[in-house]
Amino acid sequence: MSYKAILACDLDGTLIPEGGVISAEDLSLLRKLPSMGILPVIASGRPVSSVLSIVRNIWEDEELPAISFNGSVVIKSPLGKELFSARLDNKIAKKIVAFSLDNGLFPQVYDNNLFYVFYEDEKAEKYYRSVDVPYKIISYDDFTWDTPKILLHDEPDILKKYFPSLLELAGKEISAFFSKPIYIELVNPESGKGQALIKLAAIYGISSSMIWAMGDAENDVDMLLAARYGYAVANASESVKRQVSYITEKGVGQGALSEVVQHIISVIGQ
Repeated sequence: MSYKAILACDLDGTLIPEGGVISAEDLSLLRKLPSMGILPVIASGRPVSSVLSIVRNIWEDEELPAISFNGSVVIKSPLGKELFSARLDNKIAKKIVAFSLDNGLFPQVYDNNLFYVFYEDEKAEKYYRSVDVPYKIISYDDFTWDTPKILLHDEPDILKKYFPSLLELAGKEISAFFSKPIYIELVNPESGKGQALIKLAAIYGISSSMIWAMGDAENDVDMLLAARYGYAVANASESVKRQVSYITEKGVGQGALSEVVQHIISVIGQ
C-alpha cells in the first residue's frame, strides 16, 4: 500500500487516558487511517510485547510499523519482526544498575517480552498492571544482555536528587530523561522516537513534509520536533507545549486525534 503521510501517536496520555483505554471514536478513526493514505505508527516507551498487543488489537493482521521502548526497538506487526534497534551495551547498562542498587533506587531492564527487576517490590507489580507485561526477578550477575532501556521509578523528589549523578555517570553513552515524574528512562543516544520516525518515513517513501506526530510528555518531544507537524495534546505538560508549534484544542480521548487527522486531510487533499 502507498501512503501519502505518516502519523505517529504516543500511547499513554495521548491515545490512552490514565487508567483507561483508547476511546471508541479514536479506535474507529485509527482503523480507517491506512485506507485514507495515512500510515499510522504507534510510538511508545512501552515494551515490544505491550505495543504489539495494542497494534494487533487496533489493526489485526495489517502489516504496520510500531515504535517501542521510546525508539530503541522498531517492529512490524502482526508478527513483531524487528526492523531496526539501538540497545544499551550491557557493560554500560550494568554501571547504571549498580549505581541504582547502591543508592536504593529501583531499576528495571528488559528484553522484547519481559521486564526484569533485581528485588521484589510493589513498584514491579504496579508497572506490570499498567502495561500488562510480566516480569522476573534476577540477580545482578544474571543480567548479561544488551537491554533496550533501563527504567528507574520512585518518588519524584528522590529521582530528581539522583538525576544529576546519573547524567554524569552516563556521559555521552546513555541518554537519560524523565518520561513521567516517577520515571527516569535511560536509552542508547542513537535511539529516540524522533530518529525512529524519520527512518520509517524514509523506508516507506514518505516526504519529510508529510510527517505528523502527537504526544504529551518529555519523551515525545524529539518526535514532535522531528515531525513537520508536531502536536502536543491539550493535556500535555506545559513544558512540552512550550517546545512545539502545534497544540490541539482537545485532550486525550476527547477529540485530539480527530483534530490532527482533519489537518492531515486538509494538507494531502483527501
